[in-house]
Amino acid sequence: DAGATNLKVSDLSRGRDALVLFGQSGDSNAILISSSTNTLKNVIKGTTIDLHSVDDEPVTLKVSQDIDSIVAQMQSFVKAYNSLMEQINSVDYFNPETLERSILFGDRTIYSLRLSLRSLVSHVVPGASNQYNQLSSIGIKYAPFGFESGTDENGQTKNYAVATTPKLEFDEQKFCDAFAQNPDEVAELFTKKTTGLGDYIADKLNYIAGSGDSTFSSRLDAISDQQKMFKKRIESLELLLSSKEQRLYNQFYAMEEALANLQSQQSALS
Repeated sequence: DAGATNLKVSDLSRGRDALVLFGQSGDSNAILISSSTNTLKNVIKGTTIDLHSVDDEPVTLKVSQDIDSIVAQMQSFVKAYNSLMEQINSVDYFNPETLERSILFGDRTIYSLRLSLRSLVSHVVPGASNQYNQLSSIGIKYAPFGFESGTDENGQTKNYAVATTPKLEFDEQKFCDAFAQNPDEVAELFTKKTTGLGDYIADKLNYIAGSGDSTFSSRLDAISDQQKMFKKRIESLELLLSSKEQRLYNQFYAMEEALANLQSQQSALS
């Protein structure tokens, strides 16, 4: 529209919807698909197809699962989980030999955090298939305890379990086998609406460290209130000490003055 400019306007190229004939080559039942953009979403479930150019010849489309990227995500999850648990244990420990304790030893928030993280691993997803309903069923589980050999009071060799920080391990082959056999059921373990591990983990993390009324937020608020209380207490004690200091100075000055008067009287008598 040229408006009041008296300029002539003409269309150089009119935008048109993209048209794609979808089906097998020579198939009379092929479907004609139109799109206002050059992107087709969910024509094949779970895929996005980008259209780049026009072609009168049939184009073969191959869709395959990128199992390597999924495996990498599972490995990253296990690595991040183990790293977080190590950090938690580094601030919550007690050495019975040296009696050394960490700054957060016995803290109830740390205890709650550890329990919540462990529940992620053992959680059973309601409504998922019986074969794949928790992480251990796809190869993510706690590593077994280590063992050390020792001699008992009778001189016999015994194997003893060594208590260490529980760590997750990932059985890549078990995961790949499960995904190859039942990809939809494995995916549902994470994506099932409201009850899948994706939503469950998100809810747990929000409960632990979310911006609202989370465990960490409540704990930080409590610590902040304690700091304010201690600050007021310190200010009150400083005022009390200052008043006591001034009273002692006054008593000292009064005693000095009394001694001076006694010395003056003694000089007068002598």
